[in-house]
Amino acid sequence: MLYQQTNRGLRSAAEEGRSDAVDWADVIRFANLAKWPVVICAVLFAVAAFVYTLVAQPLYTASASIVLQNQKGLVISKEANGSIPMDVGEIETQMEMIKSERVTDEVIRTTDVDRLLTSVKQDQTRSLRQLLTSWIGFLGAQTDDHFEEEASELARKRNLVRQGLSVNRPGLSYAIQVNYVAREPEAAAVLANAYVQAYIAERHNQRRDAVKVATAWMEERVSQLRTQAEQAYTAAEEYREANIGVRPGTTADPSGETADQRRVKLKRLENAAQTLQSTYETFFQRLAELTQQQSAPGSDAVVLNTAEAPSAPSFPKKKLTLALALIAGAAAGIAGALIRHLISKLFVSPQYLQAAGLPYLGSIPAVSWAQKHASQDGLRRFLQRLGLGPRAKEYARSQSKSGGERAILESADSPFSTAILNIKVELDLAGLGRNIHTLGVVSTGPSDAASVVVSNLALLEALQGSALLVDAEGRNSQLFQALARPGSLGVVDAITRGGELSAALQQDNETGLYFLPYNAQPGLNLPIAAVPSRQLSRLFEAARAQAEVTIVHVPPIASAATKSLLPYLDALLILAETGQTGTRLLMDVVKEIETRGGNVMGVALYEGTGQDDQGQSWLHVPLLRKLRTLSASVS
Repeated sequence: MLYQQTNRGLRSAAEEGRSDAVDWADVIRFANLAKWPVVICAVLFAVAAFVYTLVAQPLYTASASIVLQNQKGLVISKEANGSIPMDVGEIETQMEMIKSERVTDEVIRTTDVDRLLTSVKQDQTRSLRQLLTSWIGFLGAQTDDHFEEEASELARKRNLVRQGLSVNRPGLSYAIQVNYVAREPEAAAVLANAYVQAYIAERHNQRRDAVKVATAWMEERVSQLRTQAEQAYTAAEEYREANIGVRPGTTADPSGETADQRRVKLKRLENAAQTLQSTYETFFQRLAELTQQQSAPGSDAVVLNTAEAPSAPSFPKKKLTLALALIAGAAAGIAGALIRHLISKLFVSPQYLQAAGLPYLGSIPAVSWAQKHASQDGLRRFLQRLGLGPRAKEYARSQSKSGGERAILESADSPFSTAILNIKVELDLAGLGRNIHTLGVVSTGPSDAASVVVSNLALLEALQGSALLVDAEGRNSQLFQALARPGSLGVVDAITRGGELSAALQQDNETGLYFLPYNAQPGLNLPIAAVPSRQLSRLFEAARAQAEVTIVHVPPIASAATKSLLPYLDALLILAETGQTGTRLLMDVVKEIETRGGNVMGVALYEGTGQDDQGQSWLHVPLLRKLRTLSASVS
């Protein structure tokens, strides 16, 4: 069964696609598919980035560097010049100190922040706020509002200054880099240097305060040790004088101590006095060192590099922005092409048909504008023959939008006509006109483009031999509106009234194509599925006797009319709209045709004509109906 073969073919193709290595042909096809999306997206992103670099506010970054020297052991240790290594926590503490409020307040005090950073708009807003505040104070505001205003003004300046500050540590060094970003290069350099100087001053003040506190404590301690040492020496001398002349072994002292005991006690008093004297001398020497350190002009933080006004902005970086925009644009183009490629796999394609084992007859593009314009010229000449005068051309252009039902007669070299010719050759090779005399053309869904394909295929067949086109689609009878004569009977009318085929048969004078419209009379829109099978059989027998090849425009496969017509068709040509027909839908169509005993001759892909959801075609049907009625009355 064809459906089973199709299903097996699809599964085997999918398994082969999973097991095989990279198909370089697919890669090349995808590259061709992604070429223009990548180029367009990259150009758009680059243009957007270029415009951004032109309109963005330039920012300038100035940098200053500081080298830290260790201050551990400043009070106790003698190695106060960096002999003890600094740890990471100490350096991070100094970085936070640079960003502290005390350093920021010093920067605000020493620089004119409003002049360097505040814009004209901010100045006007601040002035208006101050004016309103003064009015409120004049009307009786409390005195505390003045202090609140000063506090809010200081907080505003702090936030304003801190916005451009950044502090980092280069690598594992003892250096700290202070960066400042501002809209003006001079402001960036001034504020970076101001932060460095304010930090050094704050660090010096902290060291001075620490030395001052240590010196005060040291002076008090030295005074205490001096007093204690003097008292110890006095006690030792007094004890020695009180025990002069005492012989060893005697006990003349009232306390009952022997001479040996008194000598040991004297030795202990002398050692205590010497210990206190040594401690006093050590503290006294350290006090002298602290006094020298307090008066020393040096600092434990040294400026390594001062900030200079940058000559070029640090933001936006034009080259980097353009490069990133090109990369982002290319990535967006590739992503879009990949999504399109993945989505396209959900729809019918030539590769899908080949993998499924279905005969692929070709792809049919949409009718070109030139061919539609040729139909407008024909309508214009028709209007002129009716005597509508010089307004015929403008009226035809504004009212007529041909769907291209006779496009192959207007231009045989167009892509659309070439595709129709190729499909006609494939049908002839498959046996059309020899063992296949009745060909049904069915679309996977309602579409006026399918009617265009059917009519041009029938016209081409009529140019090569005897052909009959039967309009059994019946959705909006586009073939009838485009080809039939007004006032004539339709095929359903002739059958239901018991008339012969010749009563509804029409013939195109240019190509000799016989045409059976669906239903020409209003109010008799009887579905073809309601026609008895005996009458349908008689209809198709008459059609075979009238022409060598009968082409039947069949409704979509899901309709009841198609199911009733399948037994009378020798083969079916399936029309699948490109990008609209899903693979599952096509498999269902094939399965339905096979279930009904139909024979699939092949599948052709076609492009839609841009119709709306209500099935309105490019052809202006009411106008043509009116004109053909007028033509019949004139003749």
